[in-house]
Amino acid sequence: MAAGGQPARRKHPGQPGREPRTSRSLMAVPSLLAMRGIGKSFPGVRALDGVDFDLQPGEVHVLLGENGAGKSTLMKILTGKETPDSGSVTIGQTVQLVFLDQSRSILAEDKTVYENITGGNEQLPFGTTIIDSRAYLARFNFRGEEQQKKLSECSGGMRNRVLLAKLLREPANLIILDE
Repeated sequence: MAAGGQPARRKHPGQPGREPRTSRSLMAVPSLLAMRGIGKSFPGVRALDGVDFDLQPGEVHVLLGENGAGKSTLMKILTGKETPDSGSVTIGQTVQLVFLDQSRSILAEDKTVYENITGGNEQLPFGTTIIDSRAYLARFNFRGEEQQKKLSECSGGMRNRVLLAKLLREPANLIILDE
């Protein structure tokens, strides 16, 4: 308690004099994404039942659960790959979403690391900037011979780096990863 019997007010860490955001101030910020009352059933299984979810700017969320808990189904509904039986999904007008599903279907086994990430282009556009393709791959620790390795010859960790490098080339401001 502060002087005068008033509750002490917490200051925002690292910013003297700034008050922390309250739930009231958060409500004024439009959600990037909102799900309300999402339900989904499959023969003999109720996968999702009344799921509500909000994503605000700057937030990071992780969905944890057992196999079969409905995490992938929820993400497929969010991205429009699956239709809910009930409820609604609202995606903000400025949201550019990219989704990486469990199947990693965006990769081609018969192509090299370089081809998978760059599409064979020597230069890659990033907004108004152009980056040398090989320099971009080097940022993901792909050097020399590794860039010419067929994806089918890559380890699981290497494949994940290929996926990440390819995914980050997308002009997205919201990334959804399924495992």
